[in-house]
Amino acid sequence: MDEIKRALLDDHEAEKKLEETGFFKASGDLSLDSCPFCGSSEVVYEKYLHTAGYRWRVVCTNCMASIDPGHAQQRSTVQRKWNTRAPILSAEEMEMLERME
Repeated sequence: MDEIKRALLDDHEAEKKLEETGFFKASGDLSLDSCPFCGSSEVVYEKYLHTAGYRWRVVCTNCMASIDPGHAQQRSTVQRKWNTRAPILSAEEMEMLERME
């Protein structure tokens, strides 16, 4: 089991090691939804150094899907982008949409 998975399972020593490398477990007000591609809850924040300073991105450690706008100086910026999902349309709504075309 790698450091990220141990940290996600509340191994505090693994969490500390990850924080030193720039990975942060999501919790509380900064919680992240599961991955929209693979459904995994193993989703973390990653802090990295950009030429303009430190930036944030969100990464699914299962399938490596990520969101990185390149300008996020706050975790809340990438949290909103990761947690915002397109609505799923019902069959009736799809028919209405098709009639509009």
